[in-house]
Amino acid sequence: MFPDISKEIIRLQKEMNRIFRDFWEDTGISTRRELSEIEGVDFRKPYADIKETENELRINFELPGVEKKDIQLNVTPNRITVKASRKTEVKTKKRGYVREERKEIGFYRSMRLPEEVIPEKTSAEFRNGILKVVLPKAKKEKIKKIAIK
Repeated sequence: MFPDISKEIIRLQKEMNRIFRDFWEDTGISTRRELSEIEGVDFRKPYADIKETENELRINFELPGVEKKDIQLNVTPNRITVKASRKTEVKTKKRGYVREERKEIGFYRSMRLPEEVIPEKTSAEFRNGILKVVLPKAKKEKIKKIAIK
């Protein structure tokens, strides 16, 4: 008579769980809560421009207001992760009151790379709020056909 809708709901729930799990794995973080609790900073995803050439990947990250000393860059053969923060502090002293505010804003981005790279040969430069990263591609092994005797 009527189809068993509970089986379809369970299937749909499993599929949604898989989609969200895959999304968080791409960030390199297991849960959204983990991201928000990193040092108590409000994290944002920095813009990135990616260019691929025959021998390397070039990625530019926009990190406005950040100082070089506050940037962490991690590279594995298949993933790049950038974490940075900037702190602002406002102090106003006027007759009768003192106002002090502090704020910390962070940038966090972790992404899978389209090609395997050589982490040890990665170079990075930071200037005018732009982090420029050059990742040399790992050479693909050529397949050699072996004659069987």
